[in-house]
Order: sequence, then C-alpha cells, then structure tokens
Amino acid sequence: RIMAGTLHTHVQQMAHYNMWATERLLADIVHVSEEYYRGDSGLPFRSIHGTLTHILLAEWVWYKRLVGVDATEDVPSLSMEPTLYWSQPTSVWEEAIPSRQVLGDQLVHSCQRWIEYVSKLSG
Repeated sequence: RIMAGTLHTHVQQMAHYNMWATERLLADIVHVSEEYYRGDSGLPFRSIHGTLTHILLAEWVWYKRLVGVDATEDVPSLSMEPTLYWSQPTSVWEEAIPSRQVLGDQLVHSCQRWIEYVSKLSG
C-alpha cells in the first residue's frame, strides 16, 4: 500500500481544497483592474500576476519532484525550466506566462493534475 487510509483521505481532501481555494482566488481577482493586477503591490513577487506565476511555477517544480513528470510540456511561453526562474528578477517571472487567462487556466489545470494523481494512490 502506498498510503494508509486516513492519510490518503487527508491528501485527497488537500488536493480538492487546493482546487477550491484556487478557483475562489481566481473568481475574486476577475474584478481587479489590469493596472492593479500587474502593478507593484508591494508583494514579494511584485504584483498579483507575479505572485500567481510563482505559485504555478512552484507547483510544477513540486509535481516533477514528487511524481517524476514534467508538467510544463504544454506551456509554450516558458523560456526556461521552471527551477531556473528562481534566480531571475521578478520582471522575468511576470513574463513567464504573460496572459492572465492562460495563467488562471494553468493554475486550475495544475490543481486538477494533483487531484487526478492522488486519486490513483491506493488508500
């Protein structure tokens, strides 16, 4: 067995929670102006867009480390391996996935990928 029942249930709940939280966040920022969304908000990754890009790149890195599968092969806008962005200035992060819509779609897709993966683990 890969995971004991209670742990398996918890991991599945966390994957579904991640999807719920991501969808809620994306629904809330739909109403944010493009200027505010991309502007310097004093966040560690400068803007809302930069922060969401950081979250997605981190999810991809962890997915590859834990599952062994590259989650970025269907993202043509990436100019480098996700781990290489860590040493780049925030302005480079923000352009990794320039489209607000594509970034949102990729965040949801990443959550779905985790849900599918953990559902296959035996409980």
